[in-house]
Amino acid sequence: MKNASRFASIIDMVSYFIATDRRNKVAAENHAVAVEPGHGATYHNDTPTVYFYSIHERSSVLSGDERRIMVDTLASWDDVPDFLLELKKVHPELPSDFTRREMR
Repeated sequence: MKNASRFASIIDMVSYFIATDRRNKVAAENHAVAVEPGHGATYHNDTPTVYFYSIHERSSVLSGDERRIMVDTLASWDDVPDFLLELKKVHPELPSDFTRREMR
């Protein structure tokens, strides 16, 4: 697979966020990873962007609110199925309903 090392570095970042949440006692059922068109406060594009979803930990002023962290981008939408397959090998506990959300 031509993108194996790229996928591995993105999956390592997801693993880091999961480990951080575990240390902060954020329940695993609050974790999700999604590949969506890029969107944020200052950008909006159709680039496949990997986001990690969770909730803010108890010590945060945003405790209990959803948080979304932009992890990285993929080269094309054709890479998404292979990336998700690799991600599920490393993190089978993540929800399997990865869906591309429509751009707002």
